[in-house]
Amino acid sequence: MARAMEQSYLPPRICKDEIFVSPAAASVELLRELDVSPAMLFTGSLDCLKEEGFCYAQNLTKGGKEVTFHEFEGGTHGFSVKPQEGSAEAQIIRGEVTSCH
Repeated sequence: MARAMEQSYLPPRICKDEIFVSPAAASVELLRELDVSPAMLFTGSLDCLKEEGFCYAQNLTKGGKEVTFHEFEGGTHGFSVKPQEGSAEAQIIRGEVTSCH
């Protein structure tokens, strides 16, 4: 299924390992050199891309960048797009986003 999704998003000439397609592919060394804004990453425990999100957060941290990372139990891909009002997810996301301003 993941392969079919990937093929539907990426034209054949685009390499899926490019950092602009998959930020997790960026090396720690490259991330150290880049002027990267503080990152806030949310994944769900059932998200098909959770490992990539976790890897990216780790690489950013190793590269000396500021990172906030949360994995939500039971969350699927896209769960944070419209979290249910009053849910724990909505409260955490709202709190993190509000603290940035």
